[in-house]
Amino acid sequence: MTCQGCSNAVKRALSRENITEVDIDMDNQIVTVKTDRDGELVYSTIVKTGKKTEKMN
Repeated sequence: MTCQGCSNAVKRALSRENITEVDIDMDNQIVTVKTDRDGELVYSTIVKTGKKTEKMN
């Protein structure tokens, strides 16, 4: 992610799934999510935004 618009798009997509604890480090291009929701749901939601996505544990 290179801009605030990209960051906001990811946050909006996650919030639609009731995932609100999201930290986005744009310098390192890392999204950290704290949730009890399924990891696949989180991953697929971010993928749907069209942003480059890679799973990390």
